[in-house]
Amino acid sequence: HVHEEVVEGEQDDSWVRTVNGGKKLVMNNIHGFLPGRIVQFLANLHLQPHTVYMSRHGQSEYNKIGRIGGDSDITKDGQEYAKALGKYTFEVIQGNSEGLGKPVKCRLWTSSLRRTVQT
Repeated sequence: HVHEEVVEGEQDDSWVRTVNGGKKLVMNNIHGFLPGRIVQFLANLHLQPHTVYMSRHGQSEYNKIGRIGGDSDITKDGQEYAKALGKYTFEVIQGNSEGLGKPVKCRLWTSSLRRTVQT
C-alpha cells in the first residue's frame, strides 16, 4: 500500500485517493470529462483486490518544444514508448492468465486526443 501526504502547494493539484479497498474515495480539484470518468471508474470498482494501471501518453510534438496541452501527434520517442507500453500490456497485464492459456480481460480508457489514441 502506498500513501503520500498532500504537502503544501499540492492542495490545488488534481488527485484521487482510494482508502480501505475503495470503501472511501477522497478527491481534490477534479474538473473535466476524463478526470470525472476516472473518478466514476474508481468509485465503482469491486472491493476485491485488483490492480489498476495508469499511464500518460507518449511524448507529443508539443511536449518536445515545451508546450503544454493542445492536440498534437506523438514524436518518434512517443512512438517507441507506445510500442513498449503495448508490449508490456500484452505480455504482463493480459498475459497474467494463471496458466489458462487465455489473455486476461482488461479495460483501456483514453481521451480522444491524438497523442493519447496514438499511444
